[in-house]
Amino acid sequence: MKVIKSKKGISLISLVVTIIILLILAGVTIVQITNGGLLKKAQDARDENEKQTATEAMNLKITNIEIQSYAENKSLPSLQYCADKLCEDNDMEYVLTHSKSYATLEKIDVTDVSSIFTKLKDYPYEFEIDSSLRLASIDGVKVSKSDIDFTTSGVVGDFEIQVVPDYYSIKVSSESDLSNARGFIILINDEVMGVCEKLPYIIQKLHPNTKYDKVSVIAIDSKCEFKKSSNTIDTSTKKIQYSTNNLLAYYDAKSNTRCGYDSTTSIWEDLIGNNNITLMNFDNNSKSGWNNDCLVLDGSNDGIFLGDTFKDLFKSSATLEIVLKLNDANRNCLFGNYRTAHNIDIENNTSMRTRIYWNDGNSDIVNPNSVIPRNNIITLTYKCDKENNSLVEYHNGVIDYTYSIPSMSSYNYDWTNAWIGKDARGNELCMAGSIYKVRIYNNLLSDEEIQSNSTADKNDLGF
Repeated sequence: MKVIKSKKGISLISLVVTIIILLILAGVTIVQITNGGLLKKAQDARDENEKQTATEAMNLKITNIEIQSYAENKSLPSLQYCADKLCEDNDMEYVLTHSKSYATLEKIDVTDVSSIFTKLKDYPYEFEIDSSLRLASIDGVKVSKSDIDFTTSGVVGDFEIQVVPDYYSIKVSSESDLSNARGFIILINDEVMGVCEKLPYIIQKLHPNTKYDKVSVIAIDSKCEFKKSSNTIDTSTKKIQYSTNNLLAYYDAKSNTRCGYDSTTSIWEDLIGNNNITLMNFDNNSKSGWNNDCLVLDGSNDGIFLGDTFKDLFKSSATLEIVLKLNDANRNCLFGNYRTAHNIDIENNTSMRTRIYWNDGNSDIVNPNSVIPRNNIITLTYKCDKENNSLVEYHNGVIDYTYSIPSMSSYNYDWTNAWIGKDARGNELCMAGSIYKVRIYNNLLSDEEIQSNSTADKNDLGF
């Protein structure tokens, strides 16, 4: 007889009960999520993040308008100025004198109002900007004024303004916590000298033996003036090391940018003007690149490109000074634009003597006197005297040799495609060594000025 075994399974009633239990549990979970506020909290977080992003974007708009006003008018911007600039901004949906009255970017008159209302196209929030150009409200909710108040927080006295005599500069810094500041504008005699996001900041291109009154730091959102020595910075009390008599350009490896030292920059910035020059083919390592107080050249293809920056230099008398250290006895080009029409090259040949190659070799002269020693820092000065048809070479401030160049007075050509540390022949005559400073003048320095410059170099570099 066949025995039929029972098969275990789930009955219809059990299935229904299971489904009911699962539905109850699911309902409880949904209630927990909704009533517990998890979904709401997540949505609030997204909204708050978007609101913060929109607020930062709006603050940036205001900051840029403030900076533009300082640059144009040397004064704090008005609410009218701000409204006009926002109306010209394609990122804005409207600029109005009343909240959400209508949408337009037509310019408005804010004479009779103390605030304006505006909205960014990409965000759903309306911003109210008051007469001090601060956000007063967002969608009608007042904004807490928690930013630093620079006029009352005591930060004013913590600004330090320091004369940097080597670079004809003033350095503005602070040890206070200014992390909430959106930026700073530095003024001298109410003229904008620089704009920065953070301190310290160095103001360049100041004149020696000059008093600078009313040095001011304007922090975005409010203004404070730093007062020291009767509100006057007097550079005449500081010894300016180098002659500034017709100084066209000054390059110092210790401060290769206007705000200090940058070990990776490919631009060597002029500390007293706008004649910045470009590093070419450097490897940015210990043998080819910046090395704290000098620029190292490897002798293969490194060079500093002047281009046409000083094209008129030799049309009148001029003085060139370079502080360097040569490493080997190969030919090293100091200044040159060989293979360019009417070229002028100043090189150091394999005998370690200076060679002047003037106007396509019209004059080709080697210094018969002193050699330029290797592995020693030296200040070399070349004074081109057109009136006397001579080029005078100085070693560490002392006359070493005078070259007679009969055609110098009639030379009236552009010095183009020019270089320091090589010339225009590709990889030929590339310098192997280090350059510390370069100074270019469009006049003749006196013997006393040249000696003083050399002494300043020795004091600074210790050679």
